[in-house]
Amino acid sequence: MTAPFRRRSRARELALQLLFQFDLRGADYAAELGTTGAALCQDAAEGDAEVATFAQRLVEGVLAERAAIDARLQQVARNWDLQRMANVDRNVLRLAMYELMHCADVPPKVAINEAIELAKKFSTANSGGFVNGILDRVRIDLERERRPAQGQAAPARPASTPPAGDQGSTAQASAPRTSGNQNSGPQNSSNQPSPPTARPTPAAETLASNPPSA
Repeated sequence: MTAPFRRRSRARELALQLLFQFDLRGADYAAELGTTGAALCQDAAEGDAEVATFAQRLVEGVLAERAAIDARLQQVARNWDLQRMANVDRNVLRLAMYELMHCADVPPKVAINEAIELAKKFSTANSGGFVNGILDRVRIDLERERRPAQGQAAPARPASTPPAGDQGSTAQASAPRTSGNQNSGPQNSSNQPSPPTARPTPAAETLASNPPSA
């Protein structure tokens, strides 16, 4: 179970090192070397296809979305000019923000914790706390933005239906009431589906038309 996580951690380290070079030497860094970003990831991964694939996904994703990532980063880090941030910190943040924004298969806490470890390992002693503070605000903003969209996409539940996963109360919620305040009037059933009409079986129809003699 731990091997895939170690591979992804290794892939993040390789991606950070390549993003550092792209940031330092420009978007044509790979072309100047006569190669591609994918080939650089494969070389750095030393034959581990899983590491190379995830590193390539991160590098290409960050480079493609860097303008949007930097715009959000600048909005959150109001008191920091991106160009005045340490190069490592800036690219750790870009890497983790790409995962938060575009990698649905990566839990937000994992992306943030991995970024903190990268900052501690490759930057200064204070970088872990700095990165954590920035990314936590990004996470909160993204969750707030996604909440309405998820609510619109989800089908409306009837008022009496329990939330998904609350299996313990399903039977109680669906059972008819046999006691309580009888004067409260009928419940509003406009949102409730009509129960299916029971259809007699052929055997029942025959029995009804030809009752047994006494």
